[in-house]
Amino acid sequence: MTDFSTLPIRQEASAPAIGSRFYRPPLPAGDVYRPRLCERMRTGLDGRLLLVSAPAGFGKSSLAIEFCESLDDGWRSLWLGLSARDCDPGRFLERLLEGLRQYFPSLGDDALAILKMRQRHQPFAFEAWLDGLLDELAEQLSAKTPLLLVLDDYHLAQGVVLDRCLQFLLNHMPAGLVLLITSRQRPDWHLARLRLSRQLLEFNEQDLRLTAEEMLELVTASGSRVSGEVIERLIERSEGWIAGLRLWLLAHPEGAAQGCEVPLTGAEELIRDYLLEEVIDKQSAEVQAFLLQTARFERFCAELCDVLLDSHESAEILRHLQRHQVFLVPLDDQGVWFRYHHLFSDLLLTRDLPAAGPSAAALHLRACRWFSSRGLLDEAVDQALRAGHPEVAASLVQSLSEEQLLAEQNVATLLRWKMDLPDSLLASAPRLVVLYGWALALACQLDAAEELAAQLARFLPAPDAATQRDLLAQWQALAGIIARGRGDIELAERHCAEAIEHLPAERSGPRLMCLSSLANLAIVRGDSWRARGLNREALELAQRVGNPLLEALVHYDRARVLQARGEVRRAESELEQGLARLNGLPAHRRYARCADVCWSTRATCAA
Repeated sequence: MTDFSTLPIRQEASAPAIGSRFYRPPLPAGDVYRPRLCERMRTGLDGRLLLVSAPAGFGKSSLAIEFCESLDDGWRSLWLGLSARDCDPGRFLERLLEGLRQYFPSLGDDALAILKMRQRHQPFAFEAWLDGLLDELAEQLSAKTPLLLVLDDYHLAQGVVLDRCLQFLLNHMPAGLVLLITSRQRPDWHLARLRLSRQLLEFNEQDLRLTAEEMLELVTASGSRVSGEVIERLIERSEGWIAGLRLWLLAHPEGAAQGCEVPLTGAEELIRDYLLEEVIDKQSAEVQAFLLQTARFERFCAELCDVLLDSHESAEILRHLQRHQVFLVPLDDQGVWFRYHHLFSDLLLTRDLPAAGPSAAALHLRACRWFSSRGLLDEAVDQALRAGHPEVAASLVQSLSEEQLLAEQNVATLLRWKMDLPDSLLASAPRLVVLYGWALALACQLDAAEELAAQLARFLPAPDAATQRDLLAQWQALAGIIARGRGDIELAERHCAEAIEHLPAERSGPRLMCLSSLANLAIVRGDSWRARGLNREALELAQRVGNPLLEALVHYDRARVLQARGEVRRAESELEQGLARLNGLPAHRRYARCADVCWSTRATCAA
């Protein structure tokens, strides 16, 4: 159980009068009651096992204490706080029997004598011993006064033999007895049958996280005068971790200034000591190195970690961290991607990397290469920037096509990278100039786009005629979009038309943007037939490229033409076709905004 020795204890809490070895500790002063969890836990009393498994400091023991205090009349509870000494199955069972005898004095006289006479170095038939004890216990248990047996901090005593004993207990548990276990790691039991028969109720880290209301209650109960802005920051950074929030409040008894930095500020020593003693220092040197080297990544998987650490054991280490609840947060249902709890990674980042391992820059460059090889360009660029190599980031950005820029909604990402790339680097290659010109134009930053597009003149004349035509055509396409944004219809039409005439076939993105612009300008001029022909050409191009989003956008343009001609039903049909092209696309490509536009336009047509 987590020990906050500096916190006062509730004076009003009552302790069970069944001996100090089975003393249930009271809740600390200022603790937040969690009736929603107790109510859910109460639904599991009809089964056999209540399992609370989460990392250190998530309030497992506090929840168990509160639940015991809230039991209905008739229920009794027996609390066994376990330690490493209880890893000896004989000692554990002896404690268990002595605890049960507090309620059933005549229980297991012979069994206790046999257990006391056993020799630790000799084999002992624990399951046979348990079988006899459970038969005897079943005769003394009553459905009117059931017993809740609590094993707190089971991970401290967990072992192969003890796991087998508890598995036997679960399989043969008599009516009137329910087991509640808190542990930092999930016991190695076969629980499928219990789960299927609704005899098991589990609570994990996600269940135990404090809600925003509970965190606010904890802050208020502490008496700390904290501003609303700081409370919001606390809620964001603590992620419902009770120990982290409580330690921060201990370090700020008088509150904090408006806008202060929350993570580890002031409470740094308290949180560091807690995590060092309770989690990090208990790991092997290999696992500690793994934690320090992977903490600087927002997400990681076993394959990436193998590349980072030049190892083949990352999957096993991740399984170890999961088993031992070392603040590992899964990011998907498949158990592939993970990150660390924010407060845990904050602490890890304050420690030096292992001297024998790669530097931080080398780790980020390795990650950059791995993400790039998997086609995850945005993360590859981010890693290059974190490594302090903007030239590598710029080289990666140049591999992005205009089609990707348009189809995968990368405008915001490109502009974010722009803030980290030197201006001299941005203007060092025509490819970067064109890409960032498009990003700025699509973001309606027309002056900045025009200024950057003018940089293309520095690369003229080009080494050969084909490159010369390509650069000029790309500039005209960009200039046409900028002119359209400024409402200069004639200039926009001239630039877009000339760009379409000279753009190479592989420049499908700029061609499609020019066709779309010309079609919309034709609608403005009232020439719906020309707009329709341009839309047809754009749709054929999008279908040849095989880009679903570009096809959906063309259907949207076609619907606008039909709407302008008063053909509402056909316009609706076009939008339906566009939406159909969006179905089934992966979520990470973020087409929701386009779908919203289509649906809103559909509503307008229907009206």
